[in-house]
Amino acid sequence: MNDRFKFRVFDYDDNKMHDVIEIMYREDNTVVEWLNSEDKKRSAFIGEVPTVQCTGLKDKNGKLIYEGDIVDIWKMAGNIHKRMVVKWYQPQCSFRLFDLSAIGATPQKMVDKRSLGAVTTIELIGNIYQNKELLNGN
Repeated sequence: MNDRFKFRVFDYDDNKMHDVIEIMYREDNTVVEWLNSEDKKRSAFIGEVPTVQCTGLKDKNGKLIYEGDIVDIWKMAGNIHKRMVVKWYQPQCSFRLFDLSAIGATPQKMVDKRSLGAVTTIELIGNIYQNKELLNGN
C-alpha cells in the first residue's frame, strides 16, 4: 500500500499529469514540486494546480488509480458496464466511485481486486483533466 501516498499534479502549461517529487509544508502555505515534460523543475502552491492522490489500487492492467481518474467497470454478472470517476468522499474520508450516468446517485465504495473477485473488471481510461470528452460518453 506504499503507492497510496503517491501524488500527481496536472501541469496547465503542457497539459499533462506529472508525478510529484516533493511537497513542502510551510507556515502559511504548501508548495508542490514536479518535473515537466522537458525535465524542468516546476512548483506551485497547492490549490493553484490540481494535485491528486493515489488510491493505492490498480486496474486490470496494473496501472495505479488516482483521484480524478475515469474508469470503466464491468460486472460480469449481468454483463453490466459503467463509466465512473474516482473522487475523494469527505463524509466517509475515503475514495469513492461516482457513476457518470446517474447524477446525484450515492457514490460506490472503492474496493480492491481481492474484494471484487472475478465478478468485476476495472480499467483506467483517462482522467478528468486530460480527457474531458470521456465524461460525456458512456
